[in-house]
Amino acid sequence: MARQIDMHMHTVASDGSLYAREMADAVIEVGLGAACVADHDTLSAVDEFASVLSSHGIATVNAVEYSSCFYGRELHILAYGFPEDKLGAAESFGARCRSAREEKDRRIIHMLSERFPQLSADEYDAFSYDRHLKGGNRAAKYVYSKGVCSGYSEYSALKKSLGLDDSLLPPAEETIAFIRDAGALSVLAHPGSRFGTGREDREKLELLVEWGIMGIECLSPYNPDRDQYEYYRAFCRRHSLCSSAGSDSHGPTMSRRIGVPYADDGMCDILERLEI
Repeated sequence: MARQIDMHMHTVASDGSLYAREMADAVIEVGLGAACVADHDTLSAVDEFASVLSSHGIATVNAVEYSSCFYGRELHILAYGFPEDKLGAAESFGARCRSAREEKDRRIIHMLSERFPQLSADEYDAFSYDRHLKGGNRAAKYVYSKGVCSGYSEYSALKKSLGLDDSLLPPAEETIAFIRDAGALSVLAHPGSRFGTGREDREKLELLVEWGIMGIECLSPYNPDRDQYEYYRAFCRRHSLCSSAGSDSHGPTMSRRIGVPYADDGMCDILERLEI
């Protein structure tokens, strides 16, 4: 019998709004057969999440979503199944990614403070908020709190207007190589957020294959339609990649629901590749 799966969720360990135990309880309530927490640049929620799921017979594996740079822009690469003796190295690589993201956020606030006098880099350094209630990105939350903008789309437009690239992040090629050498499985996250179906996008996907990417998240909120799924699944078949699926749920502060879009291990073969 096919299991409903969700291989991509976030907790308060990164930018989600649920603790690991709460996310696990939500997975149980939905009735998933397999699920993974894949927080941004940290595996710190994995153990607690796994301990709850294992007691209910729900399959899981350690996972993380690394922030990398590809053609000057941020690209997220999921990693699944680090061996026990590589978990420390995996967390250290994530710390490098976190440091780069935090430095970029500081630069963003500094540049925005030159446009908006209510913003202050020093004030931002001391800013905190309750992730459990709000989730999300700290820099964005600070900007919201000062009335500069009211939502992430506005904040994203402000960031884009600054002209900053993402070159502080580890290069995608290096990230893929690190995951491979550590004995884990690398998967391109939500390709619909960066790639279309044109020739240039296909060539960029093929470059990731050349670098050693091992799978693609064929179903996500960024590419939920059947034709998109079939496009990425066909690409996976041509290049002997595994296909994955995830809701990218961040808890109740975002509209993405656990288990949506629907996927099972008859549609995506990542569970077979991971032997879970």
